[in-house]
Amino acid sequence: MNQSHCIDSIDGGFASREPSLTWETWLRAGVKLVEGEIVRLTDTVQSWHERARQRRTLMALSDHSLKDIGLSRADAWAESAQPFWRP
Repeated sequence: MNQSHCIDSIDGGFASREPSLTWETWLRAGVKLVEGEIVRLTDTVQSWHERARQRRTLMALSDHSLKDIGLSRADAWAESAQPFWRP
């Protein structure tokens, strides 16, 4: 048995095969991954922005309006004091 047959038996012949993934394939996969992360980041920033807007709106409500929705001014202050990233 010559040396190349020994290596083929160890690695299942993988050493002699061409790689199935080209650099273009890796590049496309990387771009797709980055695009997904950008979408996720954009969604996160949009939700933070919306949460901050809702908290500002809550603070702008009158005491009567707060009472209508079952909140006190202290509840509104407590909610608006939270950082925008905290749900």
